[in-house]
Amino acid sequence: MKKLFFITILSFSTISFAQQKKPQPPPKKNPVQLRVHSAKVMRIHTTANGYTYVYVDKAPIGNVPKCATSTKKFHRYIISDRNRGGKSQLTMLLSAAAAGRAIHINGQGVCGVDRTTEMVNSVMIDYGKIVHNK
Repeated sequence: MKKLFFITILSFSTISFAQQKKPQPPPKKNPVQLRVHSAKVMRIHTTANGYTYVYVDKAPIGNVPKCATSTKKFHRYIISDRNRGGKSQLTMLLSAAAAGRAIHINGQGVCGVDRTTEMVNSVMIDYGKIVHNK
């Protein structure tokens, strides 16, 4: 009986040890991801195939991907308005342009849709300083 108990315990401990997963390294961040600080929307151009080109008045901080169209006067991004995220980004850009507010854009670091235009990852509208009550 003791042998049976010992074999049972040994088999369960072997199974649980074999099922343990090795720790996974944290996901790597995209080193090319760009950020444009306090830019103004210069132009918004929507196409019939569901993509919107956005021109801002500042070049991104960081390395611009070789595929992207960028000069000292403007940088061009593309948004796919075929999904909810793209539609939200487009809405934010339109409201920022109408209000004359500065925006912050994170690019994806790739030109996946158009070979000459960087894709937008996120958009933020700058409404001024945040005041914290003490």
